[in-house]
Amino acid sequence: LGIGVNAAMFRVVDLLFLRAPAGVQDASRVTRVYVRRAVGRLGTFTGRTTTFPTFEDLRRSGTFEWTATTRSDSMSLGRGAEALPVAVTAVSHDYFPLLGLRPALGRFFGDDEDVVGGERVAVLSHGFWLRHFAGDSAAIGRAIPLGKGTYTVIGVGPDGFAGIDLGATDLWLSIRASAGEIVPAEALTSRGWIWSEIIARLKPGQRAEDAAPLATRAYRLGAMEADSGRKLRELRV
Repeated sequence: LGIGVNAAMFRVVDLLFLRAPAGVQDASRVTRVYVRRAVGRLGTFTGRTTTFPTFEDLRRSGTFEWTATTRSDSMSLGRGAEALPVAVTAVSHDYFPLLGLRPALGRFFGDDEDVVGGERVAVLSHGFWLRHFAGDSAAIGRAIPLGKGTYTVIGVGPDGFAGIDLGATDLWLSIRASAGEIVPAEALTSRGWIWSEIIARLKPGQRAEDAAPLATRAYRLGAMEADSGRKLRELRV
């Protein structure tokens, strides 16, 4: 299936995990969403990164039971000579319920905090909490200097869970509230800024091969609506 510059096809891999991290529930239904793009004469490319509006298109479409987006990066914890590099993952608020996670301490952030301009909050990984806060429950509510701003610790992840990628995550942030730190704020609305990844939880009984064309259709409708002022011939099948 070849689609023009402003569209893409999705392929949902069968399994995200060979061995699910601690705390993930019913991991066989958790998947990555890959995007295959036909970009003019450059050819066809398949990858995990896509645009933030693409994630929002899929989430609104109801294709999956849960849809979340993530972006991993490095930030500095502390100021000046005492600053330390830490691995952070900015996620949408759907990330934690999608994986079925429960906090070991405190709470995860909700949709009311996952907003542009919202209060900057952080969830610590369990290992990071033990290493840098000595497992002290007083870490909850503590303000920490992170990157260019200050974040309030609201929770600690489950023991043994350090993210879904090979590299361990130290802290999770709201992907919308941290806009301007991880990526420029305009990346949240641009369909030309490819920077975030999508994970999804299949609905009960849903097969990955059936979900992929539904995801493709949701993207095409979203892209057509956003580009309604352009000629439709830019999209081709």
